[in-house]
Amino acid sequence: MKIQELLDYNANLNKIWAKELIKKIRKKSLSRGKQGFSTYRNYNWMYKQLVTKEKSFQKVADMCPVVRGTIYSWAKKLEIPFMSVSKRMKIVMNYPNEKARLIKKMKEVMNRPDVKERCRNGAKKSAITKKKNGTTSREMWKNTEYRVKTLKAMAKGLNLKPNNLERFFDKLTPECVKYVGDFSLWIKTKKGSRNPDFIVGNQKKVIELFGDFWHKGEDTKDKIEEYAEVGWQCIVFWEFEVYNETNRILKETLKFIGEN
Repeated sequence: MKIQELLDYNANLNKIWAKELIKKIRKKSLSRGKQGFSTYRNYNWMYKQLVTKEKSFQKVADMCPVVRGTIYSWAKKLEIPFMSVSKRMKIVMNYPNEKARLIKKMKEVMNRPDVKERCRNGAKKSAITKKKNGTTSREMWKNTEYRVKTLKAMAKGLNLKPNNLERFFDKLTPECVKYVGDFSLWIKTKKGSRNPDFIVGNQKKVIELFGDFWHKGEDTKDKIEEYAEVGWQCIVFWEFEVYNETNRILKETLKFIGEN
């Protein structure tokens, strides 16, 4: 026998041996534990629960008992032809009776007191988890790129646009007065990061508009001093001033930006 033929023969033997070994392992896993923790390793039992009885991964997991992920991973290992939730939902939605039954069941679940409380308060987290999440978030927030990217995504998601007061003021003032209240600019002060309403061109000047309702009781001097501490000049106008004393506000704005 030639060397190449011998090598091919040995390779074929290795393939046959590997296939036989896989069959033995599969047969052993199928026959293991008809009760207890290894039930989910049995192909016939899993097929019956997931395909024949159409039970969810969570229900099967509760029966074993293990976590849902274990059932899912073993269903993939055993190559059980289960149907994903999204595919099952698409099929169910084509049948009016099944659709009505599903909607009714969903409403019943959503009206349960424990589900309502979870939706209102969110998932319960331990003090250790909260502390860990908080520390991770603070560390990530120190990264400028991450912070800017997150804020832009938030602004896009919130669909932030100038309100009526800001639009009115924007039309009133020169082009050098730019609206930045859509999270496009943040100024770091000693009290935290601030997103002003307007800035003046390339100058370190800020214009803030205080709504009569949202800023009721606030002192404009505090805002001016906060920006002054980090080298920014600031002027604040109240909503009633902008609408009722437009000419005076325009003069003060022009004087502030240096065009008068």
